[in-house]
Amino acid sequence: MLGVVGELPPGFEHRSLADDAVADEDQLGSVVGGHDPFAPLEGDHEIGVVVDADEVDEGVRLVGYGDVPVDQAVDGDPESVQFHRGAALIHAREAGPTCLPVQGGEPQCDLASRGFSRQADAVDTRRVVVTGGAGFIGSHLVERLLAAGEQVVVIDDLSTGSWDNLGAVRSHPGLERVESTVSGWAGLGEAVASAKAVFHLAAAVGVELVVQAPRRTIEINLRETEAVLDAATRSKTPVVFTSTSEVYGKSDKPWFSEEDDLLIGPPTLSRWSYACSKLLDEFLALACHGEQGVPVVIARLFNIVGPRQSGRHGMVLPRFVTAARAGEPLRVFGDGRQTRCLCLVQDCVEALLRLWMCPAAVGQIVNIGHDEEISILDLAQVVISELGSTSTIDRVPYEAAYQSGFQDMPRRRPDLRKLERLTGFRPRAGFREVVRRVAGLGPAT
Repeated sequence: MLGVVGELPPGFEHRSLADDAVADEDQLGSVVGGHDPFAPLEGDHEIGVVVDADEVDEGVRLVGYGDVPVDQAVDGDPESVQFHRGAALIHAREAGPTCLPVQGGEPQCDLASRGFSRQADAVDTRRVVVTGGAGFIGSHLVERLLAAGEQVVVIDDLSTGSWDNLGAVRSHPGLERVESTVSGWAGLGEAVASAKAVFHLAAAVGVELVVQAPRRTIEINLRETEAVLDAATRSKTPVVFTSTSEVYGKSDKPWFSEEDDLLIGPPTLSRWSYACSKLLDEFLALACHGEQGVPVVIARLFNIVGPRQSGRHGMVLPRFVTAARAGEPLRVFGDGRQTRCLCLVQDCVEALLRLWMCPAAVGQIVNIGHDEEISILDLAQVVISELGSTSTIDRVPYEAAYQSGFQDMPRRRPDLRKLERLTGFRPRAGFREVVRRVAGLGPAT
């Protein structure tokens, strides 16, 4: 079946290999046909994506994802293509970046742009630098990049990350690991200068760490970001910088938008040191873009969760899952009515990659998260239910867990319209699926 979504560039068409597949704007450049691109394929599976109609007869380029990267050409009619375990994206396209328009909005950027797929004509062999790549989010990003054929340099001092997070790709020939702080690595300047992009994720993370070590939090976040931006300024290497929803502070708005005024708490409360340090990082990144022309994209992340996330530093969902498995009480701080929106890490990685590939995103701040709210008390109950646990729920005053006067936000819900306009993408996994992914359970029923 053929389906055309919006107005595609000349020479492009959308082909779906599954008769029952429905093509939406947010599926351009990605898998259609009903298969979850983040789940392993069992045997052969038919899927389809946006392809260049002029090049179909010459062969379709497969870009692998999962355990078995794929790099091959398939001759003939793509209707007969069978994709094997590990294949998640397929592209045959013109050289150079291309943006696919979204009706009524800004360009949606195709995942095959900026060298994110292998092409027979012009292969960009430059590497991608990922700081904090041994961490929770960083390791998922690194796996995705390697699966797409990228060469990746990971810089991580392992203060909160672990090489175990990259165990599945430890021996991958396209991976180089550097155990160091970003600012302390002598090879940073050369690596950034020869890179096609830098994803800067290295930072002090976790509420407990921030409250207990505010000076370290401030120094790490400022020093490491300054080192990345200094190197990128010399070479004009694109930088995708991950900031945080914490910068919105104590705003009582029902939705947090990128253009909102920010309301930060007093410096006498150390929990605000993280928000202020990341906000200053944002100012510095935008100054480098405005004054020196560094291509910078700032992504404000909202409660990213998923496999490999640790509860060591106060992350709520893995903490709940660990307690529920052990049959121990789930500790809910305050009255539990505060709400959060949980975004699956694979959805976050997808958004980060699309922002990197979107020229219209340069110089912009963009929220990444899910906008489905759940209270922390309800989340605890969902965890207990999904795991079939006998655990109870204990309500704990903030003062018993953190310093006196600790301030928590009643809600933190992202406005995702800008992300959707720029990339055509919205995170898909709801909170129940997220809980099951973190717990290592099967798909939600």
